Amino acid sequence: MTKSNSRDDLHLYGQMMSPFVARVVLVANSLDITLQPESVPGGSTSSPEFKAINPIGRVPALVHGELWLAEGDVICSYLRDLFPDRDTERADPAKAARGRLIARIVDLYLMGNYVPLIPLRRQTNPDSALIESKVKAFKDGLSILETILSPSPYALGESLGHADCALGPAIDYLSLMMPHFGIPDLTTGHPKLEAWWAFIRTQDQFALAFREGRADLRAYRVEHNLPPLDGL
Repeated sequence: MTKSNSRDDLHLYGQMMSPFVARVVLVANSLDITLQPESVPGGSTSSPEFKAINPIGRVPALVHGELWLAEGDVICSYLRDLFPDRDTERADPAKAARGRLIARIVDLYLMGNYVPLIPLRRQTNPDSALIESKVKAFKDGLSILETILSPSPYALGESLGHADCALGPAIDYLSLMMPHFGIPDLTTGHPKLEAWWAFIRTQDQFALAFREGRADLRAYRVEHNLPPLDGL
């Protein structure tokens, strides 16, 4: 792996409307790391200019010297490894592992089941069996999260951790998207998730991330002539 000579020259590509980008920003903030925000070159993640930076063609992408990385959780892990002295979760391996587990559940069970539903929003006669299958798996993911979350104010205890940074942007984003598929409130029936969500929205860095993400999403939908979303 090629290393950069400076731990300050960290360039992050992607907009805050992506829960995966927001996750990286929140982790960086929690570690007091400064990221240099960069616009996606060529105006699209499929542009040749962006694929020259990140061949995967997705955001977030991190460039650090000659190193490029993709995938939100991979980037978060790199930041934690780059600044190990700032990563308080290293002192509690069990909490760190449970934080990674929550992030994995977010990626596979929540976002992973929502993404296949995206094209169905615009179809006149969408595949009802596919919707039912993905919505059920999505609800199962919420139930699994409920078993892992701590009753303390943060996701896994009394202090902010990786789990909060992964879960917060996803819940905010999906709370706008899943009503279309019959889930008007993601926290209903999940008291620990409900209490955590009520708390995390009062924390300044999360409230700011959610505002920025929603502003980006509004602008994106206007630019692409997409209908407005309730609550956006």
